[in-house]
Amino acid sequence: LGPLILELAGQIIERTGLVRATEGILDRLVRAPEQEAHLGQLTQGWIAYVDRHSSTRHVAMYNRVGQRARAHLTGCGKAALSWLPFDKVVAHVEKCCTEGAVHLPDLEELEEVLKVGRQNGYVVSQSIQKDRMSVAAAILDSSGRPLGGISLAGPASMFTPAVLAAARVSVTDAAGLVSSRIINGAPP
Repeated sequence: LGPLILELAGQIIERTGLVRATEGILDRLVRAPEQEAHLGQLTQGWIAYVDRHSSTRHVAMYNRVGQRARAHLTGCGKAALSWLPFDKVVAHVEKCCTEGAVHLPDLEELEEVLKVGRQNGYVVSQSIQKDRMSVAAAILDSSGRPLGGISLAGPASMFTPAVLAAARVSVTDAAGLVSSRIINGAPP
């Protein structure tokens, strides 16, 4: 238990800093009814949801604070993974798929999605929950290492081209601000 407890303690400390760096940001992202903003931390191939803000009209979504999901299936996870060399992405994906005894995704397709995500600075994802879409951007530390991501999610039907464009700008700006806070150690 000794090394495991140390690892868990380190993750808790990292999450605390990540959540603190987003104070006052996630709630500003949620603009439309049925939208949610999520903060996910990348942890060994998984995204652990560490914060969530909903609009006034809550819509049923599978993710909740404390839940973890395979990073390669989530918007927050894809955004974070897009900043890693692809051999490291494969290691993350293999680890979480082996742990859950599930099949590996199409790695060529995943590589292309992550490549486009990194070029654009954001990812649009519809692979974790039926009829739901998210727009996500990575949160990076001072060395450019991805810590996790921020996403704005909701029913796919609400993401018209105008809503998608606004979400992209909001999410990338928010992730940039959080990254800056983490890099500079600035309080929120």
